[in-house]
Amino acid sequence: MSSPQAVAFFDFDGTLSRIRSGWQTVMADYMLEVLLGNAEAVAAQLALRERIADAIEGLSGRPTIMQMEWLVAEVELRGGRALPAAAYKAQFAKRIDALVDARVQALQAGSARAADLLVPGAAEFLAMLRGSGVQCYIGSGSDEDAVRAEAHALGITGCFAGIYGAWPDNLQRDKHALVAQVLAESGCSGAQLFGFGDGAIDMQAVCAAGGFAVGVAFDELAGAGLDAGKRERLLAAGAHLVVGDYALPGGILQAISGQPAARG
Repeated sequence: MSSPQAVAFFDFDGTLSRIRSGWQTVMADYMLEVLLGNAEAVAAQLALRERIADAIEGLSGRPTIMQMEWLVAEVELRGGRALPAAAYKAQFAKRIDALVDARVQALQAGSARAADLLVPGAAEFLAMLRGSGVQCYIGSGSDEDAVRAEAHALGITGCFAGIYGAWPDNLQRDKHALVAQVLAESGCSGAQLFGFGDGAIDMQAVCAAGGFAVGVAFDELAGAGLDAGKRERLLAAGAHLVVGDYALPGGILQAISGQPAARG
C-alpha cells in the first residue's frame, strides 16, 4: 500500500469532541476541594483558583495523570499528605464520567445529536480531508478506551486510520510519542504532517516533528466562537494557524493547501 500524500493528527477533547466540555471546571473544583478541605472556603480563594486554572491549561493535552501529579506536588507543598496521583485521577474520573455518561446516553437515546457534541464543522472537515487523500488519526491525552468509546458515540470512528490515547501504566505515551507513532504507521514524514489541537503540547509536538500546527481555539464554555486567551496560548506555543472551529471547512482546507504537508 502506498503512503498517503499527507497525514492529519487530531487531539480529541475540545478539538473535535465536546462530550467532555466543562472538564476543566470539574477538575478545578475537585482540586480546590482537595487543597482546601472544605467547600465554604472555595469562593474566597481566587488566587488559588487562578493557580489551578493555569496548571490545568498548561498541562492540557497531556495524560490526565500528569495533572494529578501536579496536585500531589501542590498538596505536599502546602504541608499535606497527598494521595497517589492514580487515586486522585480515579476520584476525578468518577466526576467527569457522570458528565460524559449523561451526554453519551443522550446521544444513544436520540435526545442529542452528534452535531451538537462536535466542534462545529468537524464532521464536514474530516470528510473533506479524507476526500483529499489525507489519512486522519486521533491522539489524545485522555485514556484510550474512553476516547474510542466517545468517538464511536459521535459516529466518527470510521474517519480515522487510528485512534490513540493515554495508557494508565505508560507515562511516556505523550503527544510527542503519539505523533511519532502516527508518522511511523502512516509512512509519512514530518513534512507531510498537519496537526490540530487546543493545547500547547499539541502545537509543540507537531512543530517538533516538522509538521504544520493548526490551533483550534474553540470557546467551549460559550459553546461557540473563538477563545481569545486560548488563541494567544496556541500562537505562543508555535501554532502556524489558529481557527475557532471548522464551520468553514473549505476555507481551512484552502488555507493549509499550500503548506508543506499538502505538497508532500
